[in-house]
Amino acid sequence: MTDRTRTSNPARRVRPGAVVRGTLVSYAVFYPLLVLPSLVSRVVNEWDFLEYRGAWMLAQLPIVLLFSAPPVLIVGSAAGSILLLVLRRETREWVHLLAFALAGALAGLAFVLAFTGPNTSPDGLIVPAAAVSALIGRLSIRRSAYRASA
Repeated sequence: MTDRTRTSNPARRVRPGAVVRGTLVSYAVFYPLLVLPSLVSRVVNEWDFLEYRGAWMLAQLPIVLLFSAPPVLIVGSAAGSILLLVLRRETREWVHLLAFALAGALAGLAFVLAFTGPNTSPDGLIVPAAAVSALIGRLSIRRSAYRASA
């Protein structure tokens, strides 16, 4: 690696508040990314979308958010912190974004395999929604993820 791809201070520290904020942004973006494509597709193709699963999923949003918040915050913050620690010397933003998108996709795939099994046909939107929401969460803390150590 060249010197320009590494920071001059290899002891940058991850800001915990930024990690939690990025996790919350990812969490807030994930469910709409999962539901809205289904709703839009249904509205465009058939106007009787109230019977569709997407409308039911939106109705369940408060319950889903209530019960999924603690595990998402714990796992998401831990995974984000570890990934930021691994990438702390890397200054190229696209490397961070790619790493977070891949981590989100892997988390989405793990969720699909754990809860639906490999032989069932899941919605197909969980993995890309997880990848995009992780990427957006990382973008939200773009300038505040690290602080220089004293």
